[in-house]
Amino acid sequence: MAGNLFSDKVNFKEFSEENKQIFRRFQGKTLKNLTDEMMDIGVDNDQYRLMFKRIFILYIQMTFLLPITINKVSPVHLAPIFRMDNIAECDWGAHVLNFIIKGITNYRLKRKN
Repeated sequence: MAGNLFSDKVNFKEFSEENKQIFRRFQGKTLKNLTDEMMDIGVDNDQYRLMFKRIFILYIQMTFLLPITINKVSPVHLAPIFRMDNIAECDWGAHVLNFIIKGITNYRLKRKN
């Protein structure tokens, strides 16, 4: 699949009740919180495995792919966990590149002002 399939941010108002619960679960979590949850969660059934994947995706983004200065899950990190059905097919390179370009553009705009 070509292009960045993730939105820049998630829109809470458009979520189903299930996705709202997922959003609330991860809102404001730190890397330490995610690490603890990853270590504690079982993989006994499909529901637990899916939650482990979501936690892992957030952790990898915050640690390696999309690090930010604030050590908390941001809306940018949350966008991919709501598209878990085709997560492996998504263009992660474009996702990271768009994040970097947006960060550089914002930095330049702040310097000009």
